[in-house]
Amino acid sequence: MRKYSRRVFLFVISSFVFISYKNKVFGKEIDNGMLRFFGDLSIDDLTISSFSQIISVNGKFYKLDREVTSYSIPVRVSISQWNNQKSYFKELSVNEVSYVDFYFYKKNVTPEVFGAIGDGIADDTLAMTKCFKIKNNIVFRENATYRITSKIIVSGAIVVDARNASIKCDGCFMEVIDGGGSIWNGGKLISDTVPYTVIYDSHWNIIQQGPIGNGRMPFNDEKRIPAKYQSQMIGCAIIFRSSTQSVQHGLLVQGLSTNYGNVVVAGFDNCNFINCNIRGGNHIGGISIMNGTREPLLWAYSTTDINPFIFCRGKNHNIINCIFHECNNNGLYLSGSDNVVVKHCRFINNGESGIKTAQYVKRSWTSTTSCCTNVFIKGCFSSGQYYDGFDVQNAYGSGSYMHLDSFVKIEDCITIKNYHAGIVSQGGGNIFNNCFAELNGSHGIISKESENVQMLHCQAINNGQFFGGVELTLVGPGSIMRDCLAVHTLGSRPYMVINQQTGNFSKIKNTSYSIDNRVSDRKKCMIGIDINIKNLNAKP
Repeated sequence: MRKYSRRVFLFVISSFVFISYKNKVFGKEIDNGMLRFFGDLSIDDLTISSFSQIISVNGKFYKLDREVTSYSIPVRVSISQWNNQKSYFKELSVNEVSYVDFYFYKKNVTPEVFGAIGDGIADDTLAMTKCFKIKNNIVFRENATYRITSKIIVSGAIVVDARNASIKCDGCFMEVIDGGGSIWNGGKLISDTVPYTVIYDSHWNIIQQGPIGNGRMPFNDEKRIPAKYQSQMIGCAIIFRSSTQSVQHGLLVQGLSTNYGNVVVAGFDNCNFINCNIRGGNHIGGISIMNGTREPLLWAYSTTDINPFIFCRGKNHNIINCIFHECNNNGLYLSGSDNVVVKHCRFINNGESGIKTAQYVKRSWTSTTSCCTNVFIKGCFSSGQYYDGFDVQNAYGSGSYMHLDSFVKIEDCITIKNYHAGIVSQGGGNIFNNCFAELNGSHGIISKESENVQMLHCQAINNGQFFGGVELTLVGPGSIMRDCLAVHTLGSRPYMVINQQTGNFSKIKNTSYSIDNRVSDRKKCMIGIDINIKNLNAKP
């Protein structure tokens, strides 16, 4: 028999006493309700180092079994090895779960931890509300569909990995207040109710309508459908807004998809939307950035829920590689923002316009703070809008007497087969470079009365197909149309190929220029007597 020294014997005894003492401490923690949620094993491998740490596995909760693991912690566990490692743990009773502190955590958390079912039928509102009290590092379960029946309100930034899970509701799913710095990655917002939709043919005749599961929600002036469907309260929305007139800094939304769903932002700068696929419900835009305005955040052009204050202006937004299609109103709506970049986006079959900037219209609660400046739209495509492909007017109707500078630049963009105009704008300092408009219902590219606008290397071909119109229009002093092409050889509606004037500014007019432009019919040009014409070629 092997003999041990007295020193070793004392060490073993003291170690046993220490472990026993430690176990009593952990037991005391458990008795006092100190169980703390540690993580969901379906998301992360976990290293458990305390008997007070609780993990979630497939919707059930477990703690280390003291009798099995007292001498072997820490224990590292993974979902792939769970069947072998499950024997280290005891499942918590319903009573024990009630004592777990879910607001102290070290790993990601899922809605299932708080009782979400995620089958698209059960109401997950309460579970999701509890989950979002944590705010950080929330991960949705793969392929889950969380049905929400009332708005969830969250204060402060959230960080969400929605994976390919869906949120299902008809109104506002969540309102995040003062959530500057929030991150939302992936997932899908979908309507709970199948909306009444329409499908048009190439001549804008309705060939199919009803709750058919595809097509677009019709714009609110579509009179060929039953009146009760002209404004449907359907659109699963998430709102990020400031609670005051102070700006919130930073928002990243990437990889989000919607099926009659919307994202609304108010009082923010530095917003980034990357690789999103948006099919919007009945809110003003599939994605709306609502700065410098009191407009209602939900339900399109409603005037019944005006904000009590003007949201602050914002700046430095990026909308990159996004698709906006079959939105009830606009694809992308921008208000009160400076230095905005919209790149490589596609706008298809939206109810109003593909992209629209806020327009000053004279009302008791409106102001020009809603107008945008320095918007750069590059490499975008627009087709099938019920109104305009690109609507970048900064004033309209009763406000059109306000001649404001915008410095909008639209470059390398294509706009075809929209029901009304390809591009319509008003704003000083705008630039249209290398843009192409064809087969739109009214005008090709039109710049309303504005100073110092440049239209360069643009082409407009056979527009005015449904209402008649002008291929290229440039109105305002100090403006230049250079190396553009205007052709009209198709259609029976009244048309002009170029209309260039200096406009009706009360100030002294500056000469504008028409340089090296080509037209299909010189007689169809209306060029003001104060336009300096250089080489207007009648043969394109």
